[in-house]
Amino acid sequence: VVVENIASSNSLRLTIDPSLSKAKSLERQAHIQKNESDLHFLTRMCKAHGAYFKLDGKNLWVGKKGVYSGPSLIINLKDVTSYRAIMNLRETFKTVEALFNEDGEAKLVSVGDGNDPKKRLIKTYKSESEALEAAKIALENASIQSMKFGFSCHGNPKIRAGIGLQVSGFKKGFDGTYFVDEVTHTIDPSGFLT
Repeated sequence: VVVENIASSNSLRLTIDPSLSKAKSLERQAHIQKNESDLHFLTRMCKAHGAYFKLDGKNLWVGKKGVYSGPSLIINLKDVTSYRAIMNLRETFKTVEALFNEDGEAKLVSVGDGNDPKKRLIKTYKSESEALEAAKIALENASIQSMKFGFSCHGNPKIRAGIGLQVSGFKKGFDGTYFVDEVTHTIDPSGFLT
């Protein structure tokens, strides 16, 4: 409902990833927007719920971190003239703990296998369900690999920021779908390059 209100008030066409809309995690808690732009509020809200958003013209895409289900182009190794890929493994936890308040008493919940390393969330939540949801999102976020992939190819105007790019035929671990953050197209004496 919150995301729908932001999209509607800004005349944006909203697309929510089905896996996120089933979880309804963006609707579970009361969200208060005070002295902040819709952009800042949406950024804060998505971060708290393990989600991302992307503005593309008059479209607002909202999805679960680590999952992209919007429109994608396919790029194979034979399509590129050069590439680079950087994998950044985040610190992973096997267990995340969160506190919640019940009848004035702090209680602890945990998500994961119970083994070390553990992470305890700083915030104390209003209910057990909110604490469990926050711990679950923190555990999922800790396990997401951050991958950056850059390449050059013969000019392709279909490649633009805000789309998914499915790459294949590269090294193991690099193939997959990437979200395109930035694109540069150049035309010079050597031709059209992307």
